[in-house]
Amino acid sequence: MKMIKLLDAAYVGGVLHYPRDGVLKTTEAESSHLIKEGMAEDVTADFDAEAEEAPTIAEAPVGEAPADDTPDTKQARRKAADSKE
Repeated sequence: MKMIKLLDAAYVGGVLHYPRDGVLKTTEAESSHLIKEGMAEDVTADFDAEAEEAPTIAEAPVGEAPADDTPDTKQARRKAADSKE
């Protein structure tokens, strides 16, 4: 697997991609063809195995959810009506 960055619009994996799509994973054959044609640059070296691993998500402690103190619409209207009086 190679990581490439497109320099111009090109078909990658049978789908039209644009430079704004960012870095794309491609096969060795496809990436070498696009690089040779001047349509992409190889950015595989910019990524290492550690960067591709998903970050570990810490689990939240089990317990009660925080109280929802956000007023709903009915409460907000009542409060607004009380303040006008």
